[in-house]
Amino acid sequence: MATPGEFSFDTIQNFDSHIELSIPNYVNLRESVLRVATHFITENALVYDLGCSTGVLLAKIRLNAPSTARLVGIDRSDNLLGKSLSAGVTLINDDLTREDLTLDPCELCLSLFTLQFLPIDVRKRLIDTVYDALKPGGALIVAEKQYIDDGYIQDLFTFSHYDMKLEHFTAEEILEKQLSLRRIMRPQSEEQNRQLLGRFRSVTPIWQFLQFKAWLCIK
Repeated sequence: MATPGEFSFDTIQNFDSHIELSIPNYVNLRESVLRVATHFITENALVYDLGCSTGVLLAKIRLNAPSTARLVGIDRSDNLLGKSLSAGVTLINDDLTREDLTLDPCELCLSLFTLQFLPIDVRKRLIDTVYDALKPGGALIVAEKQYIDDGYIQDLFTFSHYDMKLEHFTAEEILEKQLSLRRIMRPQSEEQNRQLLGRFRSVTPIWQFLQFKAWLCIK
């Protein structure tokens, strides 16, 4: 992993292992996403993973997807892209914040802990791009770290998360990472995330652990 004080998607090593240790029950979340995704990946389906990092999620989807399905990952970090290449998965270096970003008509989009790293003022534009690209009945599966409106519960969740991370990281590493993340990560509340997803006819929680939550959003 990156040395203390230097957390960056452009330098971090062993990213997939780092995420599994940093986000509680991340493996369970990924399994939930894989199972739900099978309901939308039909023959010739197009699937996007926005902020795909190494592409490991798409590689796992590829194992059980129809051979004609197209799986496309988008990320702007050269450091991450291409580390988990899988036959039948296309990884594209692109910036999700581009005003002229377009997506082809698709059946499923994935966005796991990506929006929280994008400028708040461009998130709605990206969600609108996803919504417009999805075919009727298509879905967005999105996961985000979120703030809790109740200050006591927010504090309880935060320090429970730190307790879990202490099993794998030192207190200094945890603090230094938090100091780095404050410059690049802007989580929002559940209400704000719900508003962001307001165009979808159905927004249903499919997973939660502490302040980390995932929703299935159907067009």
